[in-house]
Amino acid sequence: MTIDLSTYNDKLYSSIKFSIVMIFLIIVIVLAALLLMNKNKLLERNTAIILCVCSLVLSASIYFLEILPVQKDINQQSYIVYDGEFYVKETKSANRSGTYIYIQSSNDSSPIRYEILCDINEINNDTTYTGYFVYSKHSKIIVDIRIE
Repeated sequence: MTIDLSTYNDKLYSSIKFSIVMIFLIIVIVLAALLLMNKNKLLERNTAIILCVCSLVLSASIYFLEILPVQKDINQQSYIVYDGEFYVKETKSANRSGTYIYIQSSNDSSPIRYEILCDINEINNDTTYTGYFVYSKHSKIIVDIRIE
């Protein structure tokens, strides 16, 4: 079986759009709050510093936890193809951009949580399947799943 792994880059790029929008919104909201507080003379210097530091920490954490692993996968083409039998424990819809799936392959002792960016209409919970799935190594995102 040969799979062109470069086709999965677009799916990973789409997964980081949400994180980029969140960082942008944090910056805009903080700047708007700073301007309104300063205009109405409600802003003390310490409050402004604390607000800026908190927004920087929040933006940096989103970058390092969400965006950096995906960029690493894209740059290194870090895709892992598992071909064989696997057990789907459960799927959960997330509040964010996708769905999470818990899969246990024959190599794993317990189910591993992955974010999934492909269609899973034919997948049921507590079922063993034969086929393959492709996931990114660092961000643990399933970009393709095929059941035989």
